[in-house]
Amino acid sequence: MHTFAPKTEKLNIETMKTTLHSLALLTLLVTFTGFANQASAQRSLSQTMQMAANGDCAAQYDLAIALLFGEGIPQDSAKAMKYFTKSADAGYAPAQLAMGNAYRDGDGVEKDPAKAVGYFEKAAQQGDAEAMLEAAKLYDNISAGTWDWRKRDEWFGKAAAAGNEYAQAEVAYRNMSEVGDKAKQQKSLEELEMMVQKGNTHAMLRLGDAYYMGRYVDESRVQGAKFYLQAAEAGNVQAMMEIALCYRNGKGVKMLNKEMAKWYGKAAEAGNPDGMYNYARCLEAGDGVEKNAEEAMRWYKKGVANGQSDCMVRIAKGLLTGEGVKKDAPGAIQYLRKAADLHNGTATTLLGDCYEKGVGVKLDSKKAMEMWALSYEYGNRAGAEKYARGLEDFFTKVMQNPNSTEAQQQEAMEAREKATDIWHDIVRWHDDAHPLPLKENPETGDWETDTTLTY
Repeated sequence: MHTFAPKTEKLNIETMKTTLHSLALLTLLVTFTGFANQASAQRSLSQTMQMAANGDCAAQYDLAIALLFGEGIPQDSAKAMKYFTKSADAGYAPAQLAMGNAYRDGDGVEKDPAKAVGYFEKAAQQGDAEAMLEAAKLYDNISAGTWDWRKRDEWFGKAAAAGNEYAQAEVAYRNMSEVGDKAKQQKSLEELEMMVQKGNTHAMLRLGDAYYMGRYVDESRVQGAKFYLQAAEAGNVQAMMEIALCYRNGKGVKMLNKEMAKWYGKAAEAGNPDGMYNYARCLEAGDGVEKNAEEAMRWYKKGVANGQSDCMVRIAKGLLTGEGVKKDAPGAIQYLRKAADLHNGTATTLLGDCYEKGVGVKLDSKKAMEMWALSYEYGNRAGAEKYARGLEDFFTKVMQNPNSTEAQQQEAMEAREKATDIWHDIVRWHDDAHPLPLKENPETGDWETDTTLTY
């Protein structure tokens, strides 16, 4: 990517860091990789605008940057997107990377993982290591609908070969999964340990995963937590979230709410949306930190701005109950719908409740059942229970009606069978979420399953 240093119309973009965000609502991500050439660094804004109009893809990209940040020209995110798109479609790799980031995150355009990975691959095919990595990550993302293990491994491998440290650690970690190849597993473990010694924070995180969850090495939550902490202290945001969870649950470390809140706070400050939500919860409850409802709401709102659906639900609950804010049921519905679009099961459950009672929306029992059906699909127990009960009520109503038709009775029987399946799933969810309790091993300090308990 470029900066400008023109003599006539000054553009101050030297302050851009590795990842840049729009100062407006559209936060198109761009990466600063230096001047494309000396001419690009020295030309004026007017020259850039003329070259962009004539189809120069590098100038189009530079102009998009200027428009995005309002540097020497009125800020205009819509026009910036137009020139980013033109530059990317003309084959300019930095613009393709920027457009991939935009479609991945829904910044300035409608979120579209398929388009994102398409742009990433175009830039990756031109040798952009960061684009290779981002393509690999999307191909590793099942929820995005782009999962493809062959392409994932291909791009992680190419990014690693291009010198990307994150990819190198990821490849070594995945090589540890080679079943039956002890030599390869050991070599990969040694590679990760060497990367850790060189300060590779993703290697620290992955070694933490390996030990904490017993993947490919003997399980040791204490050892795993040590690697998480090392990575977190080195600035790895995901590791901050992991070590906070360790302190929250007392697994691998002593249960310390103050440390939990500290690391959630650091993750939040680093821009992690889940960190924002969890830190807000700490502030709201005074859990490990001084209680501060106003500061908690500030972080909830920041989470919403970053697409964190649980933050949307929390604000919606406040608007429904009037807790800390003025009641606003229609406003709550807007937040819940946004969260539901992100497949948040709590949001769909609450929406179902609102439709059932006519709160903020027109009373609609059919719509309530549709929302609870989504809750079941998303694995939300409360909504699943309401869906199952609704199906059972439908069965009872039809069967007690002497005028019901054979077709209606058949539909009712199918509804009851569906309800039975849902109850079975709910029991399974509970068993999966509540295994035998843990007890601390006094010798190792680790937490282990307490097999002495019976039920």
